[in-house]
Amino acid sequence: MSSSISPLKGYAIEMDQKDEVNAIPRSMLPARIARPVQSTKSIKNITPISGSSITSGGQTTVQLPFGAGAGYMKAGSAYLRFRFSATQTADEFGFAGSCPSASSLIQRLTVAQNNNVELINEYGKLVSNIILPYCTSASYQNNVALMEGGLGSNAYLSFPLSSGALGTTAYVAGRTQQDCILGDVRQTFNSTGVGGAQAVELSVPIYSGLLNNKELSFIPLELMSSPLTITFDWATVNNAIFALTTAVSEYACSAIQLVYESVSPPVEYTNELRAGLMQGRVWSIPYCSVISAQTQNNSSVSYNMSLNASSVDAFFFGATQSFNANTSTLTSKVFASATGSSIAGDFTTVNRRLYADGNLINSVPSLNSDTMLVREMLRAVEGGFVSDVYQTPCFSTVGNNGAVAQVGTLRGQFYAGGFNLKPFFEENLCMAGTPVSVLNFQKDDYSGSDGILYMYAFTSAIAIIDASGAISVIR
Repeated sequence: MSSSISPLKGYAIEMDQKDEVNAIPRSMLPARIARPVQSTKSIKNITPISGSSITSGGQTTVQLPFGAGAGYMKAGSAYLRFRFSATQTADEFGFAGSCPSASSLIQRLTVAQNNNVELINEYGKLVSNIILPYCTSASYQNNVALMEGGLGSNAYLSFPLSSGALGTTAYVAGRTQQDCILGDVRQTFNSTGVGGAQAVELSVPIYSGLLNNKELSFIPLELMSSPLTITFDWATVNNAIFALTTAVSEYACSAIQLVYESVSPPVEYTNELRAGLMQGRVWSIPYCSVISAQTQNNSSVSYNMSLNASSVDAFFFGATQSFNANTSTLTSKVFASATGSSIAGDFTTVNRRLYADGNLINSVPSLNSDTMLVREMLRAVEGGFVSDVYQTPCFSTVGNNGAVAQVGTLRGQFYAGGFNLKPFFEENLCMAGTPVSVLNFQKDDYSGSDGILYMYAFTSAIAIIDASGAISVIR
């Protein structure tokens, strides 16, 4: 019996295939082998023009090199390096937030070239209460404990920084060497404390949409006509620090440097780029940034965020209740549910709604249960962050094995929510979110609601560099 099956039409070896329905998968095509332009790589250490030391509430300004010889900054490579110390008379302390790290020390991040390219307010709370809890794995959080002075989660247990008379080989609050081997990392200091000669050196990544752009595009410092300026406004001590029993009165950072990876291609490559720019071409960098707002966390809230953005990818929210507010270093500053919250009572007393220019975003009337809150939060995470760095959410890594321990911690430490506004997820698309002039967020909660409500809108933009060497932004 002969076969009557005919071969499919439209197959082609070329990458531009006309018949998309019957296209050969890329994995079945010959590999495209090409050598990159020969380049040299170096690690740059930039000292701030504002000085290399600050105390709480201070400001650090870094200007990156520009023009001939400045090279190309590798996306995702920038971090702050500094020595951290604090003043505490006894006991132990750590950083604030649900998954605390030294990012809590930063109140505001600004990236500018003449005009602002990116401005993120309430930066520390965004990183510690939204980005780290929902977008990292247990192993990464344990690395944060080592590199950034973090804890993995803020469960009122042992803190990584001590000003007591502990030996340099001791472990805080009875933690054992086995705990450290298994990932529950702690750093301790001798009797001079963190405020003295035993200051700890930290390296803190910069969570900037431009510097960590979606396309992992290099930042062409070589093509710029004026410096890219990065400004860090440091948080107050009450905003940044959490101590369980003895307050911290001050902190200081010294030997501050911005470190990044730079690539320098041959001069012929840059000359060819400049020639293209002179012909009207541009260097484009698609990226996602954050617009933030805050208001009093009443039982019922209706808040308008004016965005005027062509592409909004996601919206996140969370509240620091009065018992963990910014008024003292003895409060954790975690995002938590309302006082008196109970899972059983949520269905009739809690809901959250988001309107984009009057249109209800979520497909159900409201978010009124923990199950739906977490599910929609994860959907928002997928829309608001690069898929390559999204991992299974980790609500807690406290314990001697670094395992996920969600039970009993969601409402007390990680009660954040989110909405996805991004209809398309293709990697080759930019500005694929929803155009929004005004976002209206509404919530109804228990009568015990108080504290401060924080809101973050993730928006897409494109930074354009033309022949003038100036950055303009399409929003």
